[in-house]
Amino acid sequence: MRELMFILGSLAGTWLLIGWLACGLFAGYVASEKNRCGICWFLWGVLFGPVALLASAGLPMRRPSSAEPHENTDFFQSSYQPLPVEILKSKTPPKK
Repeated sequence: MRELMFILGSLAGTWLLIGWLACGLFAGYVASEKNRCGICWFLWGVLFGPVALLASAGLPMRRPSSAEPHENTDFFQSSYQPLPVEILKSKTPPKK
């Protein structure tokens, strides 16, 4: 009987740990979809579990501000792609 209780207790603890980590993963995912720090919310989710998941689900969507340096820095996401000639012209020194 003790062996059965030990096995059931260890299984419950394992599932609780897996569920707690899943709350952290989902909280980080939900927060990153809302333009928040996904890694930060993952850590909050690991610490606080379902409470952090509910809090990240209740976050409002954050619009990117124009002051953020990461805006439009991805080559494939930007709307303007300079031609190679324009890149070369900008790197050459002006003629005297």
